[in-house]
Amino acid sequence: MIPKLIDERIERKLRGIYTACTAVVTLVSGNSCNLRLEDGEDTELFDVPFTENLKYLHDHDAQGAVISKALREGDRVLVVFSKYPLTGKSARRFDINDAIVVAKL
Repeated sequence: MIPKLIDERIERKLRGIYTACTAVVTLVSGNSCNLRLEDGEDTELFDVPFTENLKYLHDHDAQGAVISKALREGDRVLVVFSKYPLTGKSARRFDINDAIVVAKL
């Protein structure tokens, strides 16, 4: 009985801690994007900043032409959640509101 109660309390506490997650980009606008987390609940995040390098990714095809691989709708990405708030001061830690896209997958 007690081990089950302890497990339930730990699980409840961990449910509000976000560290990293994969997501699908639903909209790109300037230096931020909207995302649908692949967290089993399809949680939506809005106006999430992304690292500057994702704006300028490119490659070359077999003929040498430049192919843009910049972040766009439908891309799978890695989202990390800051231990501390990205803006302002707050006591929150690893909160879903402190997300940043760091890589395309």
